[in-house]
Amino acid sequence: MANSSTNRDSSIVDEHGQHELAAVVRNLEQRMGNIEHRFDGLDRTIKNIQQMIAAMAVGGNQQPQQQHEAIGPRGCWITSYRRPTCQPTI
Repeated sequence: MANSSTNRDSSIVDEHGQHELAAVVRNLEQRMGNIEHRFDGLDRTIKNIQQMIAAMAVGGNQQPQQQHEAIGPRGCWITSYRRPTCQPTI
């Protein structure tokens, strides 16, 4: 009798522990998703900076033809410059 009671109690503890573990795993997955989202944003920012540097290296002191601005996270201004594409005349 005592043995069956102990088995039942341990299964309750195991089930409770499994629920706690599942909650911890969900929390970690959510945090990892948030971190991945931040890295994606950082990656886009780095690519934009690389494009601006390349445009400045090619164009010298030319002013950009088009300027696109947007408000980014934390109220920072994000500015990206696009150089016009030139089509040859036939």
